[in-house]
Amino acid sequence: MTETALVLGAGGVTGSAWETGILYGLAKAGVDLSTADLIIGSSAGAVVGAQLASGLLGLPELYELQLADPQGMTGGKLGMLTFLCYAGAVLSARTPEAYGRKPARIAKDAHLGITAEERRAAIAGRLLTSDWPERPPAHHRGRRGHR
Repeated sequence: MTETALVLGAGGVTGSAWETGILYGLAKAGVDLSTADLIIGSSAGAVVGAQLASGLLGLPELYELQLADPQGMTGGKLGMLTFLCYAGAVLSARTPEAYGRKPARIAKDAHLGITAEERRAAIAGRLLTSDWPERPPAHHRGRRGHR
């Protein structure tokens, strides 16, 4: 049995839009990765992965959401100094632990012009449900259509 994993990366709202657009384009070309046995994501990729795993909307609808007016969405402002500190932390990290720890510390201390509550509400607004997706891990199920 072949198992497929879809791994999605970070990138903020731009990353979410880009990943959704790529996935939609691939599906239109006959490569539907939303049927992967396992979906893993980091940051923006976690949001896109949760949207896919929810099963509430297909890729065409998720793509259309990216084109809609982002009513009520507030974006943070990342200043040049913070960006340079973040880039320096990433480039100077010598271990996977430091790679995660240094940028996380900078992000935690960054003043983005919005409160933590506003950020949480914005992220929650991107999710289609607050329920945990009921997709079992890949090793507990066969490929879709081959159960």
